[in-house]
Amino acid sequence: PPFLLSAGARGRRLVEGLPHPPSAILHWGATAVPKGAPYALVTDGPYDPDDPTYPEEWRPRRWSRFYLGLQRRAFRGAVRVFTLSEWARRKVLAVHGLAPERVVRIGWGPLGEPAPPIDAARRPLFAAVGSDWRRKGMDRVAEAARLLSERLPGAQVVGVGVPGDLDVPDGPGFRGVRSGLPPGEVQALIRDAAALLLPARFDASPHVIYEALRVGTPVVATPVCGVPEAVCAPEGGRIVPPDPEAIAQACLELWREGEHARRRALAVYERSGGWRRCAEIVRDSLEGALAVPAVP
Repeated sequence: PPFLLSAGARGRRLVEGLPHPPSAILHWGATAVPKGAPYALVTDGPYDPDDPTYPEEWRPRRWSRFYLGLQRRAFRGAVRVFTLSEWARRKVLAVHGLAPERVVRIGWGPLGEPAPPIDAARRPLFAAVGSDWRRKGMDRVAEAARLLSERLPGAQVVGVGVPGDLDVPDGPGFRGVRSGLPPGEVQALIRDAAALLLPARFDASPHVIYEALRVGTPVVATPVCGVPEAVCAPEGGRIVPPDPEAIAQACLELWREGEHARRRALAVYERSGGWRRCAEIVRDSLEGALAVPAVP
């Protein structure tokens, strides 16, 4: 194949078993250097030792300078570094000093299959989906839900995911599903919601944004990492400060806009091109970098 997708040891074994080496290896990762052909990396953001907003899981517990060195070697040896967001692209350029033309933003898309469309009256239901509730800002969601329930009769926010080190008790307007739900039920919740709430403290490139937009559910989110690029406010929803009052007000506005807000959100998703557009950017960029024959 002209390009081979690599993922860790399994990818290495696949390369070794090919009768002919590929033109390039496309690898998701930040420190490993694929062998057997020129390689390109895909990343949602590098380790930045000077950024205090990074969550603990993005920070090496030990040997941080060694880890940074491994990452720098991997990035600088790649023929291309593909980032999911412009935020991540700027990070790679700033931390590792690569030439701008070698770092390409490709965007990202949803995971899983969308819930089938329905033709039913909407109700004031809002959703917040994701584990690690501290990072996802579920405490902000719960307080915004309380404010929203005072202004919109019957309003309820359902938070789904494994809480991690921050549990948020149920309260006025907020109900938590702490064990998670089957994927199909999560997608149905996103489809039925008047808006998806994502007031995160840090979230590099959350797939759930596109899972909402593809079914016409607008998004209320905070301006962290690559999130604003995906939401495309005000078309795809609202970007608000990390304040429950602002979150509640945005939810109320989107509820009142009704189907107009949903049509705009769907248009944002259609314009993004989804994963197909990401793949086209990768293909075209690698063909140019390696001067290989075009892939039909």
